[in-house]
Amino acid sequence: MRKKLLIMLSLLSLNLYAQDIYKSAIKDLKMEELVATYSEEKAEKSLKGYEGKDNLKEKAVLVDLKAITIEDLNSEKNINKKLKAFVKDYTDTKEYYLGNVSDKNIIERLNNKWNRGKIIEGSPLNSVLNEAILKGLTTGYNIKDRSEYANFDKEYTVSYGHNDMIHASQIIGLLKGENIDAKVQLELKTSAFVYLPEWGESSYTTTKMPDGTIIAHPLEYDLKFQFESQKDKERFLELVDKYAKKDEENQNGLLYESWWQPFVQTEKVAGYEMLIDNIVSDGKYDAHVLTLPEKSKALVKEVSKNKEIEVKIKKVWVNPAFYRFMSGEYK
Repeated sequence: MRKKLLIMLSLLSLNLYAQDIYKSAIKDLKMEELVATYSEEKAEKSLKGYEGKDNLKEKAVLVDLKAITIEDLNSEKNINKKLKAFVKDYTDTKEYYLGNVSDKNIIERLNNKWNRGKIIEGSPLNSVLNEAILKGLTTGYNIKDRSEYANFDKEYTVSYGHNDMIHASQIIGLLKGENIDAKVQLELKTSAFVYLPEWGESSYTTTKMPDGTIIAHPLEYDLKFQFESQKDKERFLELVDKYAKKDEENQNGLLYESWWQPFVQTEKVAGYEMLIDNIVSDGKYDAHVLTLPEKSKALVKEVSKNKEIEVKIKKVWVNPAFYRFMSGEYK
């Protein structure tokens, strides 16, 4: 009798827990009043294919918000974990992004932001790092507005750098065609590199140093993607190698303006190489200076002489082609 009672109490506890996770999610999402607007008919319509009887209005709202699916409700496999992940993401106000790959007008949003982009000039970072270029401590750098960072979940995030928006549009189209969804942010950056006179007149903003060296400052970007799974992230890395990595002149089957050495940066992943991101900050802007590990110390020592700026370092992982570029190769 006691055993039977314990089993009944256990089942009752599980049932109450199951009901609580939906109510708790609705409360955390601040959707209680929305639930109250759902009629039984509306809930049934949203839950078509679901045979359960409890918390139908709460579940209908969660399905309509795309927090869970009918398949999730029917199997109840990992549903608590999925709800918690959705609530955490929904309530995270630190993220900053334009939308998702799956959004109909995401390419338009990207292009609109690009068209409003401006070169960052006048920061102490420019003068300090231009001197570092002259001293051979780096070949270039990228300056970003700190307020534009995506602040995505690092585990599922990839940064893809380029300078052409047709290419960015085609990257989005490639992901759409592969049914891979992800959050998207366009982080604009002002790059810097030595511009050689034999290249002709520059169309970029330039700085002429006292010794005559010309440093160009083009507007470029990092496309930040937060994928829904590690599998999707790894699939994207494969797609870049297949469709955005140039291996020969006049190569067919590549996206517009594909590079010999595309720039892909992420957390540690198999096959990728480690670099040091030397982050030099003036409080408003960050300059990202990538170096081989053995070259970081000298750069940090030099730029740290300026007391107006702060320097920190971070390990990052890049694709093999870009690592070869950092080592002096061109393919």
